[in-house]
Amino acid sequence: GGARVPVLGASRTDAGVHARGQIAQADLPRAVDGALLESQLNRMLPEDVRVFDVEPAPAPAAWQAELSLPWHAIVNAVGKRYVYRLSASRRPMDPMQRLYRARVAYEPLDFALLDRALNLFVGRHDFRAFTNNAADEPAERSTIRTIHAITLLDEGYGDATLVVDLDGALYKMVRNLVGTALAVAQGRLSLDDIPRLLQGDLDRSHNPAKAAPAHGLLLQDVFYDDDDADFDEQQRADASLVLSFKIRSDAAAAAPRSA
Repeated sequence: GGARVPVLGASRTDAGVHARGQIAQADLPRAVDGALLESQLNRMLPEDVRVFDVEPAPAPAAWQAELSLPWHAIVNAVGKRYVYRLSASRRPMDPMQRLYRARVAYEPLDFALLDRALNLFVGRHDFRAFTNNAADEPAERSTIRTIHAITLLDEGYGDATLVVDLDGALYKMVRNLVGTALAVAQGRLSLDDIPRLLQGDLDRSHNPAKAAPAHGLLLQDVFYDDDDADFDEQQRADASLVLSFKIRSDAAAAAPRSA
């Protein structure tokens, strides 16, 4: 007979946001053929959801092994990469990109000023003013996060892609910081407003900027200790939702193998 198998995602996204590098963990009652399971899952899933790899979970970290704990898709993640695609132009936007690129302005943006605003977020800061309160998050959760880099790729004709590398994101944090940087580029806020909002003594109600539209945001990757974080936009051009399963069966848990 069948059995209920809980699935744990490494990162959640709010409504309308896409995910291409999601990792999902499932604990199975017995070992399975990964290629066969991948094929069968893709036969049953809707066309905008695809599993690209099924493999045993890596070995737990040393501290987990000491406590007899397994590898965990959330706990063992060391970083994430988000991509935001935007358009700001008088020109009509390519209709083929309407689901994955957000029109944020109908006039050209000062991308140099936008880049300066975005880079003020790089580093370890308190992002309390850039997160909305999620109903299921504890009120005492830390709002301090580290952004390793933000890169603006000017694609011409008013289109740009923003690449955000960070250790972890709070609820709506990336959309809020992009929206705030856009407000600076459009003259509604000043560059000095960003360090003021990052001091940690103000919450989201003190940040007048609107969150950037959800459909422009993509969870590109979730990184683990053994991952290569090199980014190749051309190789990852489509924005389908991709699930990469880390399967841990009872047999795999007894003798874990590296992915």
